[in-house]
Amino acid sequence: MHSDIEDTNSGWKNTVFRILLVTTTLAISAYLIGLIFWPIGFIAWLIIGVGGTLFFIVRQHARNTVYRCVECNNEFKISALIDFFSPHTPNSKYLKCPKCNKRGWQIEIG
Repeated sequence: MHSDIEDTNSGWKNTVFRILLVTTTLAISAYLIGLIFWPIGFIAWLIIGVGGTLFFIVRQHARNTVYRCVECNNEFKISALIDFFSPHTPNSKYLKCPKCNKRGWQIEIG
């Protein structure tokens, strides 16, 4: 059990480090691009920055979440692209089970 706690802490530290790295890089690049190519550079940076941050969040969610099929109880993961585009609620997502091929509101289990 102690090793599980260390793995969780290590994962959180890694995630926080990556978020700080991305935020710092975006802030410095925004300042430089804003000075050089105002206002088009700032708008481009804003689109890239928001899109990149959103992609990072969705990718992390897809990597760390498993879904359970309501029909056959199969547990499966999905790609970041499917995670981004599929309809969802706070606890489920409308997906097709890879085992039984039934579409439904699959339950998110962590």
